[in-house]
Amino acid sequence: MERRGFRYTIAGESNPYWVLVEPILLRIWADGIAKTSSLSLQMANGLALIVNVIGFATGVILRLAAAGALIFAAYLLFPQTVEIALGSVLSVPYTVAAPASVASLWTYELLGYVIVVTSIVFVLGGSLSGFIGELLLYLLFAITHMVPLRLLAVGLRNENYWAQAIAKTSFMGMYLVQSVAVFPDEARAEWDRVFDLYSKSNTPQGREQLERLADEWSKRLGERGSAAMLR
Repeated sequence: MERRGFRYTIAGESNPYWVLVEPILLRIWADGIAKTSSLSLQMANGLALIVNVIGFATGVILRLAAAGALIFAAYLLFPQTVEIALGSVLSVPYTVAAPASVASLWTYELLGYVIVVTSIVFVLGGSLSGFIGELLLYLLFAITHMVPLRLLAVGLRNENYWAQAIAKTSFMGMYLVQSVAVFPDEARAEWDRVFDLYSKSNTPQGREQLERLADEWSKRLGERGSAAMLR
């Protein structure tokens, strides 16, 4: 049976049952956003921001501890080398004899820069840019009174390619799930029901129910599209 009403244009999914359920979830989310007050969305946005900041800070602390442990282990193995290398970069007085030649001092200084830069990149480099980008998005949502979310919802209801592409990014995928918590009870229950059916798709009965759900949504969206064309 051909499913009408699904113009799902994002490729690359390997799970055929996720391909069935994802456009339904996106449509439920889009409908839920339209029924949710801006105040509730602001509260969800603020909570998501706090969780994101805590997660980033926790990751930084853990990576900082790991980098410190590695540097300390290197110091135990090569105390003079590590002390002179870091001391030459951080301008810390040595407790050991300084290198006799300028060439040796330059080598130690180069090693110190390698240690410091590598540590900074390890602690912040991979996640800092992503964190700043996500932080700016949270602030954008708050400042604009959640207008970007409502525009995204309109695009998803119209089955727009770019709206789907944005919704499928890792950040927005997480954000969509977080925002469902403030949806009206009916929309949240529908979201949970679809997710529950997907979680059971590894059984024959679950797959059958999921196929039936997809057919129901296809028929529903097809009827909405026909009604819109008649207006």
